[in-house]
Amino acid sequence: MSLEHVTEQIVDELQSIYRPQGLGKLRNLKGDRLQCLRLSVSSLIADSLPLIMGRTSSHRYASIHKRSNHYTGDRYDPSQTYKIHVVTAYEGMVWLGYLQEEKIGVSLRTQGKYLTRYSATRKLLRLFGDVDVELLPVLIPSKRLEEPLIVKIKREEIDERGNRYNISEQVNYEDTAATQQMRSNLELINNNLERHWIDIGLKDSELHEVRRQLAQDTVRNDEYPETLNLGKRCLHRSFLNTEFTSGGRFYGGWWQIIPKLFRSHILIDDKRTVELDYSGLHPAFLYAQEAQQIPDDPYDVGLNLDHRDIVKRAFNAMLNAEKELKRAPQKLKIRQTGITWTELSNRLSELHRPIQHHFYTGVGNYLQFRDSQIAERIMLRFIREKAGAVVLPVHDSFIVHHGYETELHNMMIEEFQRLCGQEIILGKLTQKYMSLADRPEAGWPSLDLDELLRLSDVGCIKRFEEFKRISLT
Repeated sequence: MSLEHVTEQIVDELQSIYRPQGLGKLRNLKGDRLQCLRLSVSSLIADSLPLIMGRTSSHRYASIHKRSNHYTGDRYDPSQTYKIHVVTAYEGMVWLGYLQEEKIGVSLRTQGKYLTRYSATRKLLRLFGDVDVELLPVLIPSKRLEEPLIVKIKREEIDERGNRYNISEQVNYEDTAATQQMRSNLELINNNLERHWIDIGLKDSELHEVRRQLAQDTVRNDEYPETLNLGKRCLHRSFLNTEFTSGGRFYGGWWQIIPKLFRSHILIDDKRTVELDYSGLHPAFLYAQEAQQIPDDPYDVGLNLDHRDIVKRAFNAMLNAEKELKRAPQKLKIRQTGITWTELSNRLSELHRPIQHHFYTGVGNYLQFRDSQIAERIMLRFIREKAGAVVLPVHDSFIVHHGYETELHNMMIEEFQRLCGQEIILGKLTQKYMSLADRPEAGWPSLDLDELLRLSDVGCIKRFEEFKRISLT
């Protein structure tokens, strides 16, 4: 059966079995409330069932807000209410055996600290008949957000033990010509993404290992999905103020969450890809603003190159913080560098004397807005100038079909110059195709992509063929 038929069957069971027995309510939902129930059931299926893909049973969890104050009926989830989405759809599908609650969420006062995790059951899968589970991301793509232009205000909370947590709250805002244009651009970008299939040339066992690594990642924030769902292809933008001048980066695509080492295996319409990035984009913004020449390597403070990522994260922390940091940010493994936080921050301040007055001003969030402007322009230009070619953004880097490498390179330089009035030298190619045999991790299969694509157990081939079939019907 199709997703629509399965949704209707579950809605009928919720109305005829669960509500009378589980809730003790005999009156069925009708009209708009019935349509909201259909949307909730459909989204719960789309968020959980494609995660069954693969041979193992772990790390297949979707997540749900179970706090009633999350469902306010505002612009973000107008079709979802707590009573329909959580009490009727989610808890009803658990009661009927179509979903299984894996881990109860944890709240901090009125805010969610960890969301509740749940998974699809084999009973739900059986409703779709004799379906190949590897095709589920194609057959059941994730739903677009009802409001793709999000504003989240961050604040710090302290629990009863004195531990500090960052909390983000979605807030309403007034639409302007600028927000309407951004929303229109997002619709154009997402429409284009849905016309293409984005996959990764890895075996199912490797995809499971990617999921396992994602489950262990404690740095990830709530903008990213918690596990790998190839059906998540649509993007949204997340801003940090209602003036739409802070944040604004694009989130939501599954390719943004996988370890960088495996991004070279991403496929667009079954074709290999290439990734280019801006080397030191935020320092370049600030040096351009001061009409100064950026250093060749803005993260070279005399440490081993193995520590460059730590230095980069330290630099960004100094830009994002609104007051001087007396100690290293949490989860920044400063001890690996062999120097103290004070010494590292002093070295960065000395290296960047022309822009050091920007440290500890919170300017980093504004710079994210600037790089999101470039990302938006590049995606739109590829749609309009390259006959709908796809660009996959990863903040300050971009993934395209390998045949568009030169065009992407030129556009990235042009868009920086248009925005900042200066030229920029791009970093070297970061993610050209890397054979699996060349990866340093032990225990990974040593097959290159060509060999993988000849194997029958690589789902990316079947998924693309199914996507083409659906697209033609």
